[in-house]
Amino acid sequence: MLIIIGVANGGNSNPKASQPVVSASSASTQSTSTKQTSDPVQKQSASQPDFTIKVTGSSGLPFSGDVMVASSDGSSNSETISASVPKTITIQKAAMISVVFQNQGATGSFNVAIYHDGTLVKEGSTSSQYGAVTVASQLY
Repeated sequence: MLIIIGVANGGNSNPKASQPVVSASSASTQSTSTKQTSDPVQKQSASQPDFTIKVTGSSGLPFSGDVMVASSDGSSNSETISASVPKTITIQKAAMISVVFQNQGATGSFNVAIYHDGTLVKEGSTSSQYGAVTVASQLY
C-alpha cells in the first residue's frame, strides 16, 4: 500500500525554508490492527517536537517503509526508513503525518504509535511475518 500526500507550495518562494523536519533515532495482506485513542502521555518538556513516532515490539525486528509529512504552509516531505525495533522518529513543523511500515520477514511483532505534543493519537500493530502497519494523524 502506498499513500501519497500532495500539497501545493502555496506561493512560498523558498520551499525549503519551512519544510517539515524528520529525524530518527534508535533505542536500539497480513493481519493488522489499528486503533484511535486520546489517552494523554506525559510531556517531557516545552520544546518537545510536534510529532513523535515510536516503533516498539520484538527487539531487533527489521522493518521498512515511508513517513509522509505535510506542513500547514503547504510544503511536504517523504522519507524512506529502514530500521529495527525499537525506533523513535521525531518530526517538527508538521500539520499531518502518515506512516507505513512493513515487517521484513522476521518472526515477532511490532507496534507503531504516533504522538502529537505528547498525546497518543493513533497506533497500529502486526504480528504477521510480512505484516504492514499504516497509521496517520489527523490534520493539526
